[in-house]
Amino acid sequence: MSVHGANRLGGNSLLETIVFGRRAGKAIVAELAGASGDKPAASKADNAIGRVRDKIDKLLAAEGSEDAYAIRTDMTTTMKDHFGVFRDGPTMQAGVDKLMALKERIKHIGLRTGDSPFNLDMMRTIELEGMLDVALTVAVGALQRTESRGSHSRTDYKDRDDKAWLKHTLAYYEPTGPRLDSKPVTLGMFEPKERTY
Repeated sequence: MSVHGANRLGGNSLLETIVFGRRAGKAIVAELAGASGDKPAASKADNAIGRVRDKIDKLLAAEGSEDAYAIRTDMTTTMKDHFGVFRDGPTMQAGVDKLMALKERIKHIGLRTGDSPFNLDMMRTIELEGMLDVALTVAVGALQRTESRGSHSRTDYKDRDDKAWLKHTLAYYEPTGPRLDSKPVTLGMFEPKERTY
């Protein structure tokens, strides 16, 4: 399933969150349905809860030298400076390198405060790790795609290239950075055409 093409810019984000968030939620409920006792689904849920608790305990105990807010600012600046609408390979590669350096820095984060039951610092720090993984996925995917298509406009590859790039990019989480793959696009009744307006 794909919603790409529904809207070239901001609309896809909201649409994907609503559509795929709902699908993910339903899949989780189905996976955990009736999960109790010794059932495998209950074990998976307990393991996931344990991993989150371990992450929280580790953050609370950390005396890291890095500040989550500074890393978030650097990530935002990197994405704006290196992955705007108009982009090129060397600029994007420099951006990927900066994001990878941030991924290393995030390992040394310390919380500003650890004493509140509603610890916004904790939530924003945990959120940052996921945001950085998403930013890195966007960046690596954009660098790999050597064409211009829609709002992805490369100054070093100005033309759309259906022969090489009429395919979906798939990203898989790896601790060291995203692993990319692809799958073909299933075409409907309309032939894909380059936008000329």
